[in-house]
Amino acid sequence: MTYTGDCAFAGTNAKIYVTLCGRERESEEFYLKKSVERDNPFERENRDTFKFRSQNLGRLYKLKIRHEDRGIWVGWYLKKVRIF
Repeated sequence: MTYTGDCAFAGTNAKIYVTLCGRERESEEFYLKKSVERDNPFERENRDTFKFRSQNLGRLYKLKIRHEDRGIWVGWYLKKVRIF
């Protein structure tokens, strides 16, 4: 679950990718295209939930999150991430 902050230009139209890192292995890189709540995620003051499956990674210890720095409105204020 990602939380976009509440300030001017907080949202983004950039492509967002996430990788989960566990003690046993690292997941593939997932493209966070559509959230459970909406087709256009990462808007100002929104919470977006994403579902995906991965092999057993072991105990999670790190999350890598990145975006493609192309086009307009690519800056993003990522306030918080929660993993369930």
